[in-house]
Amino acid sequence: GGRVALFSQIRDCANVIETFVQHYAALGFFRLLLYLDDPGDVARQVLEESGWVAAGFVELVAVDDELRSQWPSMPSWRRVGQFAEMEVQSRQILNNEHALNRARQIGADWLLHVDSDELLC
Repeated sequence: GGRVALFSQIRDCANVIETFVQHYAALGFFRLLLYLDDPGDVARQVLEESGWVAAGFVELVAVDDELRSQWPSMPSWRRVGQFAEMEVQSRQILNNEHALNRARQIGADWLLHVDSDELLC
């Protein structure tokens, strides 16, 4: 039981993102924490126009300079920080740790890391 939040770092998925969000809403997830690896990604517009952001079910976090300034405080920074600009996996690790902090703030009991092309049953 408990409140389950979802973390996903997304990029170039505007064509599937609304289905992704609808799927996890139907499964009863508490909140989706979606990190825009490209802050200008059209997925932001799709999600804002869909109403999921206004409803509070989806939180969008831009992977921008403001977020990057928080990475050095993440537990894995010393291990992966030097690779964050070049490797998506390093950004995922740091952003997942950031999302874990956010999940705690909003009262989630669990945080699941799922890619935007994965629909769990």
